[in-house]
Amino acid sequence: MMGLAKESNVAIVGAGNRGLTIAQIAATAGHNVLLFDSVAGSAERGIRHIVANIDKLIARGRMPAEQRDFIVSRLHVVKHSHQLAQAALVIEAIPEQLALKQEALRQLEAGLDSQTIIATTTPLLSINALGSVLRHPERFLGLHFFNPVIGSRLVEVVNGIVTAPEVAQVVYATINDWGKQAVQTRSTAGFMIQRAMQPFFAESLGLLQEGVADVATLDTLLKGSGFKFGPFELMDALGNDVVYGIAQQLQAVYGAQARIMPSPLQGELVDAGHWGRKTGRGFYPYAPDTPKPAPTLAPKCAKPETITVLGDAPFAAGILSLLEKAKIPFERDKGANNDDFVVLAGEAVLGLTDGRLALQSALEDQAEDLVLFDWSLDYEKCTHIGIAPAEQASPKAIENAIGFWQALGKQVIVLRDSPGLCVMRTLCMLTNQAVEVMSQQVASADDIDLAFQQGLMLPQGILKWSQELGLARVITLLDNMASAYGQERFKPTLLLIKQGIANRPWFNA
Repeated sequence: MMGLAKESNVAIVGAGNRGLTIAQIAATAGHNVLLFDSVAGSAERGIRHIVANIDKLIARGRMPAEQRDFIVSRLHVVKHSHQLAQAALVIEAIPEQLALKQEALRQLEAGLDSQTIIATTTPLLSINALGSVLRHPERFLGLHFFNPVIGSRLVEVVNGIVTAPEVAQVVYATINDWGKQAVQTRSTAGFMIQRAMQPFFAESLGLLQEGVADVATLDTLLKGSGFKFGPFELMDALGNDVVYGIAQQLQAVYGAQARIMPSPLQGELVDAGHWGRKTGRGFYPYAPDTPKPAPTLAPKCAKPETITVLGDAPFAAGILSLLEKAKIPFERDKGANNDDFVVLAGEAVLGLTDGRLALQSALEDQAEDLVLFDWSLDYEKCTHIGIAPAEQASPKAIENAIGFWQALGKQVIVLRDSPGLCVMRTLCMLTNQAVEVMSQQVASADDIDLAFQQGLMLPQGILKWSQELGLARVITLLDNMASAYGQERFKPTLLLIKQGIANRPWFNA
């Protein structure tokens, strides 16, 4: 289905930052934009704010100067809400209060044609509750623009129970016409994006509380392993008050199915007013001339004298390539089980985490000098690798483990022994949450993976990642973590277990 014609007017109700940004996006796409705010003078100030932002972009070379007049000529202040009747799409962007939004939507609809599409920009409030006050809720839906609205391409098109499919399809096509990446979801608490991506924050918050590593070190490890952002710097950017509030709401609705626990550490920051960049302090300080804390990295260690690679698991290809490119001699033994992968590096026995403690793995696998290593989204391109030695491991074995990864060109982060380490734990919990969301028919597998690629800037979707790793390995790690922590939130969701047993892929090759 086609999106709205460029000749169609788009109205924005609310001249706050979100409304103004959406107005700029719609005008850039070629629509005439009607900007209305109930506070006198706000819309006029909003237009000036948009123009100032455009001028900054031009000055930085991020926008051609000739585009300025094109955009500005399409921005129009509307003094009275009845003038919005000329719009084909009206987007409400007022503060996040249910009663306030309901009243605004009810008043808006009274002055609009019955065919006008009405959307709300809420990231969390129920579309069904908001639409309950409307005479034509079938013409109403949600538009959740992912932050930062200009910088991110991701937009959730959120359907209520009675949203007409053709309305959702028109809006979906329109958002894509605006240069964004729309994904379809239905209205449930947290929709799809807020809910599916919470483990990205929750797992690092849990590791911080356990003392596995500090904020800067955990952020560095995740970014160095292939993530675009560190979870703590992203929480500071979004607002710790916002992230903590969402976690509380999701846990209240879903309980253990939320697969998160609101962090007491983050709660203390919120209580202290350390909300992040907007307050000048969060997990990091943001005062002028205040240096950012540095990560804790392992000291330089010598390369082990002997290296033997056992097994032939698919993920090992990148590590083997690094050894060959560095011209490091090693012995090779593929062994009988090609899904195994162990590196004997001097005295160290290096193995990928499977969700057990290194201490437990060393005892059960009779490998006293075991050092577990973490996952990387791309072992060849990653800059950092996390390791966790078993308590029994000798100092020499730990040095050999560090020296091995450093010889491959990686910065090494030694983590306190914890189930699932950091990156692998985060990815498996993201998978578990994504599968839970999909099993409840909130969104399709394709849209979930698109959301992860656009929202967290992953090189591929989380479901595609789990398929390539192997669902059996994901399930094993989650089972082991559930056993170690005794927490239901780590248990694999039923659909993940069924898919793993049947050895069915999420996507056909």
